[in-house]
Amino acid sequence: MSRTSVSFTLNGTRHDATGAHAFQTLAEYLRFTRNLTGTKIVCAEGDCGACTILKSEDGKSFVAMNSCIALVAQMDGAHLVTVEGLKQGEDLAPAQKAMMKCHGSQCGYCTPGFVMAMTWLLEKRKPIDAQTAKNHLTGNLCRCTGYQPIIEAAVEAGAKPIPAKETYAVRYLTPAKVRDLAGAAKGSVEIAYDSPTLGRMTFYAPATTSELLKYRKKNPNSVIIGAATDLGVLYNKGKAAPSQLLSLHLIPELYKIVASKSRVRFGARVTLANVRRTLEKASPGLETVLDLFASPQIKNTATLVGNIATASPIGDTAPVLLALGAVLEVATPGKPKRRKISLGDFFLGYRKTALKAGEVITAIEFDLPKKNEYFRFYKTSQRKDLDISCVNAAVWMKFGPKNRIAEARIALGGVAATPLRLRETEKHLRGKLPSPGLWDESIGHIQSEITPLSDLRGSAIYRRVLAENIVRSLVHEIAST
Repeated sequence: MSRTSVSFTLNGTRHDATGAHAFQTLAEYLRFTRNLTGTKIVCAEGDCGACTILKSEDGKSFVAMNSCIALVAQMDGAHLVTVEGLKQGEDLAPAQKAMMKCHGSQCGYCTPGFVMAMTWLLEKRKPIDAQTAKNHLTGNLCRCTGYQPIIEAAVEAGAKPIPAKETYAVRYLTPAKVRDLAGAAKGSVEIAYDSPTLGRMTFYAPATTSELLKYRKKNPNSVIIGAATDLGVLYNKGKAAPSQLLSLHLIPELYKIVASKSRVRFGARVTLANVRRTLEKASPGLETVLDLFASPQIKNTATLVGNIATASPIGDTAPVLLALGAVLEVATPGKPKRRKISLGDFFLGYRKTALKAGEVITAIEFDLPKKNEYFRFYKTSQRKDLDISCVNAAVWMKFGPKNRIAEARIALGGVAATPLRLRETEKHLRGKLPSPGLWDESIGHIQSEITPLSDLRGSAIYRRVLAENIVRSLVHEIAST
């Protein structure tokens, strides 16, 4: 029998939610159901960070997350801490004291979110300099433009690592609480609710891959959610209703990471933050592509597979994975053997993929660049941080004898209805010696393969010029290495 409610801890106390509460956004639940109004709702898009809280899924450590674009049902099995849970008695938290000392609060609306993001940084127990503070606080916006005092507060709070026994992991993730929640959140979940405005809504979280495929066979149109950071925005803006959600959060297999010196494999529930940590060790330098998009809060929850499954033409990971020759592992209802789909064959049209009815992506894998191979990534957007690409690109090359191009994979986003491999351009470059004349010859191939549109981020002509210049720059940089 499936559970009919989800269980989580909130500031150290266990809660169970079902019915209407399960389908509230977490921020709404905190504010309106639990009266924890320190968590603010501003953008409702995961952009401003005012709704930041701490979350632990592993029962070992906390990360910062946006509560405005997550449903309560997704918190099943998680430990949560809000700004109200920081102080000990009447003693304020280190981040709060530092914000007071450095006058880091002006209107105050963004302050709780900054405090929570700063607290997550302090939990790492490492010294904090100004650049580290800026990197970790990019997911939080201050509309009073008062960033300098906030940065100073982070440096002040992190001048000396807090004692291990004073971390929130020690306070809230006690063995007893972790065991209690693990027992309460055991087994699959199925919740149904008849909303007066949205109609019938269901949330199902299978505990095994077998249960997942059985459900998908019966409900091929169910919406699969890894973290739902994309769906959460659409839901808040009234562009999508969660009528039949299928969550992957209870399936252990989907959290697996397999990394060797030459290849990596990430399960469908592996977050972008964990992808970065893995690449930092397995292929130093490659992980930096993840620094150029999404906030720390988003990367702590969003999944790599989810970013691909949305099939957005401007998703930032797609060109990278196309250039690296990534392959998807897919489970099909009724078939014991998983099938493999090359990412180059996955995108069929705008938001359309090669997945068959009922299929689920279970993992993605790709080779790491070797010593005689070269990889570069580039993104252009109106802002450096927290902005959607206008055009993004990735180039992978392998050189042969006499420095001729033996193989090439060039991928672009934002220039067609799908993320795009420039196969004709690749074919033209193959076997050639890098030279200024070769890049000039390639322009026609590039322009013939892309079909950009005009939108608020840039005109079609602008995108054509960008695509041409980016590819030329990346290829030239690689050839000069």
